[in-house]
Formats: sequence, C-alpha cells, structure tokens
Amino acid sequence: MADQEGGRRIGWGVIGACGIAKRRTIPEGIVPAKNARLVAVTDINQEGAAEVAKQFGAVSVPDVKALLAHPEVEAVYVATPNNLHKEQVIAAARAGKHVLCEKPLANTTADIRAMIAACKKARVRLGVGFMMRFNVYHQAIKEMIRKKELGKPVLVRGQMTCWYPPFKGAWRQVKAIGGGGSLVDMGSHVLDIMEQFFGKTRCVAARTYNRVHRYEVEDTCVALYEFASGVPGILDVSFGIPDEASEFVLEVYGSRGAIKGKYSLAQGPGGEFRICLLGKVGGYDAQQQVEEKGGFRPWTLETKNTYQSEIEAFSQAILDGRPAPVPGEDGLWNHRVMEATYKAAATGRTVTLR
Repeated sequence: MADQEGGRRIGWGVIGACGIAKRRTIPEGIVPAKNARLVAVTDINQEGAAEVAKQFGAVSVPDVKALLAHPEVEAVYVATPNNLHKEQVIAAARAGKHVLCEKPLANTTADIRAMIAACKKARVRLGVGFMMRFNVYHQAIKEMIRKKELGKPVLVRGQMTCWYPPFKGAWRQVKAIGGGGSLVDMGSHVLDIMEQFFGKTRCVAARTYNRVHRYEVEDTCVALYEFASGVPGILDVSFGIPDEASEFVLEVYGSRGAIKGKYSLAQGPGGEFRICLLGKVGGYDAQQQVEEKGGFRPWTLETKNTYQSEIEAFSQAILDGRPAPVPGEDGLWNHRVMEATYKAAATGRTVTLR
C-alpha cells in the first residue's frame, strides 16, 4: 500500500495489543510512521484487542496463527510477556514475517540464540525494542563522546525508578514469566544506552534487594559496570520509589565537563538536560566555590517520538533490504550482561564477560 507521498508502507501486525502496544507503540509508533500501517492485532484479551483494532483502524484476529496467516502482515511487533517471546518469534519467522520484539527477547540466552537462528534461517529480520536509542539526546551525547567534546570520559550513571506494587496480573513480578525484576525490566534499557556511549561491558559487580515489595523478583538493583573503553558506569533501578519522585536520571562526566539529564531514560520523546562544556580547565582551586562558577546551561534539542523513529527505522530496513537497526544480536548481548549482573549479585563477586 502507498502512503500519501507515493512510498510503500510496511503492513504491521501486533501480538499482545493491550499493553505497551496500546499505550505507546501503536498510537505513537505504527500509526504516525510514514512507511508503516497497522493491519491486524491480537491479544489473549480478545475484547481488548477488538477495541484496539476499532480505535486504530485495524482488524482483530483471534490468535497468533490467524495474525501470521494474514496476507498483508509483513512485520510483527511482539509485546507479550517475556516467556512467550521465543515461541511467537519463531512462529513469525517460519511464517516469513519480520519481527520487532520487545526486550528482553527471552528469559535465557539459549532461547534468544534459538530465535536468532530461526530468523536467519527464514531470512527475516529480528529487531529488539530498545527504542531509547532513538532519543535525540542519547544520539547527540553519543556523537559528542565520539568527538571527545567532554574531554576524557570519566563516569556515566543511569537511573530508572517507578512505583510497582504487587497486584493481580503483574507478570513482571513473577520470575518464571518476566525472568527477573527491576534489573531486567528497566536496567536492560539503561545498560543499552550506557554501552552505546562507551562500548560493551567488560565486567560487573552488583547487588539486588527487596527494599519495599516482597515479591519473588528484586525490586531494587545497584550495579557497577566497566565498559570496553575503560569507563565505569553506575546503574540504579527500583520498583519501590513513587512515580512522583522518579526522574530517570542520566549523567555523563568527562575531564572537560558534564551532561546532566532527566526523563530521557523513559518512554517519552525528549528530556530535560543541562550541559557544561569547558574549552580548557584551570589549575586546582582549593576554595572550590562551585556555586560561583556557574558552568551548566540548559541544553534543548528538537525532539521526535522514539516509538515513531523505531518503527520507521525498522520498516525502512525492510524496504531497503538492510539489517534491523537494533538487531537481535544486540538483544542477545544485553541479556548475557543481565545474566552476568544477576550472577554478580548472587555471588558477591565481580563477573567478567568475554
């Protein structure tokens, strides 16, 4: 099907239409995307799926098999609980559909390897839903680091917190379904962004806690990573902090300045940032009257919705015959680091990755 400008649009199907897909990815990603269109949706909640289909001009089908059989569905977005991803992604691959799957791709690296292998065999693209890579601030910070505008990198910190108390149907609180708690759910995003800046993880030390909620997965995690560049990174995530007190902090420090941001490590399109860039740094100041120096200034960029950017990038990769912009192999590596982080927390030892 052609869009208003004459270009072809990829037909999308959604598996798991009543969660993040309904809240974000469909209305902010697929619907406004210039090279995509919503064709069909399905969910275990068939009544909810029918409402989503009606709201966004798609058809609701009873199950995954019916969605994959739809002739106009070329790409599938998988947004179901984590323990269902492997089966659904492999089924999509065998049906010849390209797949964008939410993170984590699965609950074990062995399952993720099987998913990657199935997609390669079927010659379809497998992408992972790290949509925060498309945040314009994250992309700008990555470029500034590449150009050494902050001097020698010193430290990065990423934080995501929210209030996630026990309630019926909260599958992220069940280890067999979600695979873990705040670390794998939110920390995977934070780690992915920090690695975009400073390279793959070399080693990790960590602690997990249940400070507030007494479910079977961790509500809080603090981890210290060392990246390939030698830069250390601090990750702190929690399900036990009220939403009103959560600012999703991202901080990058270098020998010639720093970038401090809020709200970019989140589902929104932008953030609130301040930046300090120094042409040169003077000698030691024993007084350290930092409040008088006033090095930070507001930093504002024109933003674009990260879900729209994610869907457009994946759709364009299909149209151009290019690899997925965030390939399944990146999801595999991320989960390997998640497993290493849990191991470090369980053993109290630093874990090194190859």
